Amino acid sequence: MEYLLYLHIFFMASAVVLVISAFTIVRRKKTGWFARHRRIALLAVLSALLGFIAEFIFKTAMHYPHLKSPHAFAGVISLVLLIITPATGLLIASAPKRYRALHKTLGKITSVAVLITASMGIARFIQLSRR
Repeated sequence: MEYLLYLHIFFMASAVVLVISAFTIVRRKKTGWFARHRRIALLAVLSALLGFIAEFIFKTAMHYPHLKSPHAFAGVISLVLLIITPATGLLIASAPKRYRALHKTLGKITSVAVLITASMGIARFIQLSRR
């Protein structure tokens, strides 16, 4: 079952890279940026969901408690933000002025939250590996 922990790390690391990529694409706005931004952002959400599922199954199988560390709480918050942010992006088509500012703000908050959560995850992994 230890492989699930490594799947969690792989998918979450991939999500971090994808979130940073989606953010960078918007900042540079080269030709075709919107389609790339949308595709990469949705891949980030999928990757984070797979990482969450892998960790959930791992903890359940090992009879470890859920949500017992600051990293776990930050992860849930980041995952919720990762789902809400693209949802607001989809709403821009129906009311651009109303949702664009919200989507941009949530994108920045989500990017920072994901980076903080990843840093906490690295610290947690080091902490647990020293036991």
